[in-house]
Amino acid sequence: MKRKTRNKIVVTVLLLGAAAVLIGGTLALILTAGTWKVKLKESQEKVCNKGWECSGTKYCCNQTITDFFKVYQFENLFAKRNFPVAKAVGFWDYQAFITAASLFENQGFCTTGGIDMQMMELCAFLGHVGAKTSCMYACSFFFFFYFSGGEARFRFRWTAGLLCFLLPPLLRLDPGDRLIDLLAGGYGVATGGPTAWGLCYNHEMSPDQGYCDDSYTQWPCVKGAEYYGRGAIPVYWNFNYGAAGDGLKVDLLHHPELLEQNATLAFAAAMWRWMTPIKKKQPSAHEAFTGVWKPTKNDTLSKRLPGFGATMNLLYGESICGRGFIDEMNVIISHYQYYLDLMGFGRERSGLNLDCAEQAPFNPAPKKDDEQQPTGGQKPSG
Repeated sequence: MKRKTRNKIVVTVLLLGAAAVLIGGTLALILTAGTWKVKLKESQEKVCNKGWECSGTKYCCNQTITDFFKVYQFENLFAKRNFPVAKAVGFWDYQAFITAASLFENQGFCTTGGIDMQMMELCAFLGHVGAKTSCMYACSFFFFFYFSGGEARFRFRWTAGLLCFLLPPLLRLDPGDRLIDLLAGGYGVATGGPTAWGLCYNHEMSPDQGYCDDSYTQWPCVKGAEYYGRGAIPVYWNFNYGAAGDGLKVDLLHHPELLEQNATLAFAAAMWRWMTPIKKKQPSAHEAFTGVWKPTKNDTLSKRLPGFGATMNLLYGESICGRGFIDEMNVIISHYQYYLDLMGFGRERSGLNLDCAEQAPFNPAPKKDDEQQPTGGQKPSG
């Protein structure tokens, strides 16, 4: 009897141990994003030095983002994100943005320079975010024009003209304005204009491929994982998920879906990209915008100068830049200026070198990738 009892105890302990391992592993997977969020809060208080008159205290530092960017302003900038027609209702919020930003403030994210530069960088970063997550649509006669994951697409539909008149009441549009737009052959857009629809998406809605590049062995594709566009500045391809995951200490290569499940992580991935050079000896978008970067003679000859235009060049390369004043570039600029206006700063203070129409790309894509490389899909140096 004692032996049987002992055996039962051993079996019970083994079963409980196995169950604990299984449950623990499952919880680790489920709580990956949640655990990562907690880590964001583990930051030391920043102290700054500004010469003899102020040193070694937080009071010498520039303002933090929460000092000049409040929840009501976030709601104003992205007022349409939770409309029924949006594709990420309830996902994005102010707290997720601020929590993510706290990880990068000590690196200079929206804390570089005086308050003017801080405000400009915030609007510049959000200009990219808004343009890349907009669900703005427009109708022009029988062509249905819309944005999906930040990319402009056209479809020929006989019902498009009818939709232009049926949708306005649902979206509180003025049918008269829509009629004028149509008669002019222009775009009819959602209330507030195309720039009012930022943070409508959190992932690419109809990916036509898995964005797996087997030739990039540092971050090889994981079986079953799909690397389509996700996040506030959409991440594409296995190599970009791998690089972002390494930078954020999150296994995005195995779990790319976390970027559409966790808003804080989605914002943080975009901020990491903004703050991190794609290749060595190149500036980050942050450095190019704030003037930390000093262009070389070759940069100057290539018309690459500090400003908002250079941020588009660094983030998107030749898919946006060096192609003249194309719509894709103008849309991003429009979002930046729109946010400057809403923040009370004014588009007239957008800064120099606003576009990249004539800039040579920092990182030209290899010819073999020209047809498949999506916006934001530049390869890191590793």
